[in-house]
Amino acid sequence: MGAALPQERPVTPGAMSRARARADPEVFRDLHREILAQAPGRPLRKGRRIFGVDGAKVNLPRPLVKAGCATPNDGAHYPQGLAGCLYELEPRLPFDFALHADTNERTAAARHLETLSAGDVVACDRGCLSYEMLLAHVVRGQDAVFRLKRNANAETVAFLAGPLDDRTVEVRPDRDALARLKARHPGAAFGPLRLRLVRYAAGGTVFALGTTLTEDDGFTVGDLAAICRSRWRLEEHCKTAKWFMALESFRAESERGVLQELHASFVMVTATRLTANGIDAEINDSPDNDGSPDNDGPPKRVNFKHAAATRGCRGSRGASGRERGRPPPAEPQFPPENRTSGAGRSTPSLSQQHRILK
Repeated sequence: MGAALPQERPVTPGAMSRARARADPEVFRDLHREILAQAPGRPLRKGRRIFGVDGAKVNLPRPLVKAGCATPNDGAHYPQGLAGCLYELEPRLPFDFALHADTNERTAAARHLETLSAGDVVACDRGCLSYEMLLAHVVRGQDAVFRLKRNANAETVAFLAGPLDDRTVEVRPDRDALARLKARHPGAAFGPLRLRLVRYAAGGTVFALGTTLTEDDGFTVGDLAAICRSRWRLEEHCKTAKWFMALESFRAESERGVLQELHASFVMVTATRLTANGIDAEINDSPDNDGSPDNDGPPKRVNFKHAAATRGCRGSRGASGRERGRPPPAEPQFPPENRTSGAGRSTPSLSQQHRILK
């Protein structure tokens, strides 16, 4: 590949294995931040960054039970965790990611909000709306857009039964939520929060949204509908990351090794997406291309799964290559972890500090 090594002799697989056993998984998160810093200017909507948050449950190696990951039921052998991702919707880039021992998506989403700034907008899926989740956005100066279930709360039920398509209501904590909040913040008061409810129809389906964004912020019902549509990209990303990138096919059996593989996969997804975005811009800006500004058709986009396979992402199955009679792309090999233990071990004992978010 033309990369200079700090020594004349190449690194042996055994040396890589021993080094991996000592490597901090956070190095991949640092690499991810460096890659994002090199990304070109990312588009905004109404001057705001738009994010989506979601998670996918993944089966983990059995030893991670000791790291606090529980099995989904008494008869299950493998524990589960939640691979959570905060996704920047306009450039379609993973912004933050983590493996959560708690598979509750609301809890995981609240943790990801800590990486955002005031003024950012987060699109959340159905089931995320609650007083606690709404409060988590408000106290940070962030805004949220929630897809609503018909029975999300009493205010939603009354709104959908009424004639108005855009109104503002007040949301108060129920008894259980108030007890949890007072236990975490003794002496604090938790008053009503304002939530804008909107309703619109698209493709013969009626959608209901709840948001902290107001018309004074410059967001019309059409803008909110566009944000809701763009969130489907996150759904596709989660499916790609979990199945095509084979996030559940962990080679490691320790917490440290699993996090290395998970973080490395998200780094590869980010690098591949940036490459695909650059190619998209080139082919659509070219005057000799059907996707030029003179064409009224939709812009052309690179198939992300094919781009990931070309890059040789971990877990890439190369099915399309087999179908066309071509050999599948080479799959990068992670060296096995050094599991030598007891007297005479070749590596020092590692810290048992848990790094999976509790």
